[in-house]
Amino acid sequence: MHAPPALPLGIMTSVEYDQIELDLCHGDTLVFYTDGIVEAHNHSHELFGFDRLEALVATWGHLEPNDLIDHILSEVDRFAEGAPTHDDMTIVVVRVH
Repeated sequence: MHAPPALPLGIMTSVEYDQIELDLCHGDTLVFYTDGIVEAHNHSHELFGFDRLEALVATWGHLEPNDLIDHILSEVDRFAEGAPTHDDMTIVVVRVH
């Protein structure tokens, strides 16, 4: 399945957000994350980015939700090479049953 565009969750009540509708099927996985994940950087100031996150989910999305979260956080940490984080990193993974 092709990933839908990244949309913010309603973080500010005074802002109007776009919305999309998806038909979800058994086994589909939804990944919600804060920008600290994709904006994590290494010592060269290269960002982890959306492409790396999407590739991880495409490859490892079959894992159980908690295992997928652990794997993503581990890969972000490996990528950052010990560079300090500048934002929170939160991930919520939902599997449709």
